[in-house]
Amino acid sequence: MVIHPPQIKHSDGEVTISSRIEMSNPVDGLPDRLWFTYPEAYTDFLSGSSDGFAASLLLTAMYFGEDLEIRGSISPRLLYGLGEYQQVIHTWFPKTFRIIEIHPQSLQPFEEQNRAGKVGTAFSGGVDSLYSLWSNLPDNQPLVSLRVTHGLLIHGFDIRLYEKDNFSKIQRHYQEVFRELGLELITARTNGFLFWEFRVDWNYVHGGLLIGTALNLEKLFTVFYVPSTHVYQDIKPLGTSPLLDHLLSTEKLAVIHIGASTNRISKLKAFADWEVAHEGLRVCTEINRREGVKNCSRCNKCLRTIFMLEILGVLPKFKTFRYPFRHRDLLHWIFFSGSSHTYPKMLSKAAKAAGRWDIALPVLLAIPIGYINGWITKMILNIIPPTMTYRLKRKLYGRLAEGQQVD
Repeated sequence: MVIHPPQIKHSDGEVTISSRIEMSNPVDGLPDRLWFTYPEAYTDFLSGSSDGFAASLLLTAMYFGEDLEIRGSISPRLLYGLGEYQQVIHTWFPKTFRIIEIHPQSLQPFEEQNRAGKVGTAFSGGVDSLYSLWSNLPDNQPLVSLRVTHGLLIHGFDIRLYEKDNFSKIQRHYQEVFRELGLELITARTNGFLFWEFRVDWNYVHGGLLIGTALNLEKLFTVFYVPSTHVYQDIKPLGTSPLLDHLLSTEKLAVIHIGASTNRISKLKAFADWEVAHEGLRVCTEINRREGVKNCSRCNKCLRTIFMLEILGVLPKFKTFRYPFRHRDLLHWIFFSGSSHTYPKMLSKAAKAAGRWDIALPVLLAIPIGYINGWITKMILNIIPPTMTYRLKRKLYGRLAEGQQVD
């Protein structure tokens, strides 16, 4: 797999940095370019190196079993980190991601000059990203050099590229939030999701692309926060992890996995009185039902967040969710919450502490049901070859891939 040198193009008030991607063995449905688009005002902060592309495409090369040839320059520190990164991923998923060799054309020497020294955080409006923002505001972060100055909101991650109207609503809401906080929100766009669509669970592979989007702005950031999903006690194979994220740092930009010492209920409790969260907490994964920052209040992620807010006694404050809490939603979530045992245990423990036995006892049923769901899913995936799974998904959900390519 070859990553050709990055090219920069300006159009309609935006700047796009892209690289042509060449596979040794052609792959059906794989884009031939990876691109990232930013507001044109950030042109001078683009690094021009291949760091962001190498971080974004390492797992793609591993998945297809092709050595990675990087025709542009990359950071020596990142090159070392990529080697360690793939060892962790291969340990987690030995059958899916193979160890490969990485061949950079040149290594980029560290240059101290021309650095803005800003601090960024990945931002989506979810519990983890709001906590990352809140905990690094001046009132909560005593170290000036680690206070957030910028958020990075990416179109093409949980908000698909074809959701243009929805993303515009989300962008307008959060830009106003950041403006009122005296911060800047950078909105980026990328087609990186299309390298994985219908192939591998996005939750396992999104980390490199997320950090890669920030690495392209190495002249702007010296620190970039990646909000945690799980706490240290519950570390699992996941696309972002305290075992992985720092490995994608360079000499110019330190990547910090933040918030893994605090679970989601504790995070919600920390900013329970924050009006920004009341008006903008956005967690929904239901593409056809969500609108702007408003949640559908019916999908798995919405329901478990509603339960957490109910346990804390603050659900009425959060305007982006339906109110009041309903026990029939709890029963629905128990049977269809998936195979994760982390959230049932967390919810049950917190509900007991709050004296909410009407939640504490029922949610424990989700654990054995989750084991059954996980076993069935694993059996099906072991029977059906990956190539057939990809074709079936693409045929069933093919419209999601339409209209997403950008020249």
